[in-house]
This record gives sequence, C-alpha cells and structure tokens, in this order.
Amino acid sequence: MYAVVARWLLSNQLVERLCAVGLAAITLFMFSNVVLRYGFNAPIAWGDELTQFAFIWLVFLGAVAAMKTDSHYSLTLLIDNTPRPIAALLGVIGDLAVIAICAAFAWYGFKLIQLFSFQTSPSLELPISVVYASLPLSSVLMIVVRAVKLVERVRVGLLGRRPVQEKIPAEVELIHEI
Repeated sequence: MYAVVARWLLSNQLVERLCAVGLAAITLFMFSNVVLRYGFNAPIAWGDELTQFAFIWLVFLGAVAAMKTDSHYSLTLLIDNTPRPIAALLGVIGDLAVIAICAAFAWYGFKLIQLFSFQTSPSLELPISVVYASLPLSSVLMIVVRAVKLVERVRVGLLGRRPVQEKIPAEVELIHEI
C-alpha cells in the first residue's frame, strides 16, 4: 500500500499543473488590467488584490512542487563526501528537521487563520482566511511529501532496499496522458 501511495504522490503532477494554471492566470489578468488601466483608463478595482492573493497561493504551492522534486536550495557538500549509510542518516536528520519546521508553519498558519477569521479583503470582500489558508495547507502537503521521502531514504539508504519510484504503475501513466 505504501508503494502505491508513494509512487502516486511523487509522480502526480497536480500541484505543478495548478501552479502553471495559476501563473498563466496571473499573467493574463495583470496584462489585461494594465491594458484597461493605461489604454482605456478603466482599471478593474479588485484586480491587483486578486493578483496578489493568487501569487501568494502560487508561491506556497510552488514550495510543495519544489519539495516533491527536491528542488529547494541545499548545501550537499557534507552529504556528498560521506559514506552512504552516514549520508542517509544525515538525510534522515535533515528530513526530520524539515518536517518539524513545516509542522510549526502549519500550526501557526492555523492560528493565523483563527486570528484573522473576521477580516475581509478591501476590494474583493473575500475572507482573509482564504488567503492565509495557503500556509497551513502547503505546510501539511510538504509534511506528507517529506515523510514519503524520509521513508524512502530509510528504505533505500539505511536498509538497502530498492526505491519505490523506479517503476511507475500503468494507472499513474494513464493519468499523465490525460
């Protein structure tokens, strides 16, 4: 069961596609708002606010996508120059630290939502908690991704087993084709 979930989670492109759609929407909306503002002197009043909120969500979902592909900036000089079991152990310690930090972000993100649950945005009159929800949601998703990577690190690096993601099941390949 773990192998199926891990393969699906690590190979699923949903977050990346949401980021691509969000970036395209932000770009299109900003461009049209600039044209309306400077070309016709009729800007959309809530356009900048919507763009800012979408960008905040894009940043946090992008952090999840980067976590999935291990694209966050890291210094690997120590890990690259140590024997495999020690490198795996250092990686486990790093993964646990990342999970702890993401858990703190999730916890305080939920606190932030509760604190500002009464507030609405000026132009859209959208609850600010919708915007602030990006922090705990992305943190929880990053915890899940990092936990799968942690289990993989233990399985492969410390126990010497084969990686789960070597072979992608046909069901996942069909999802990518859609």
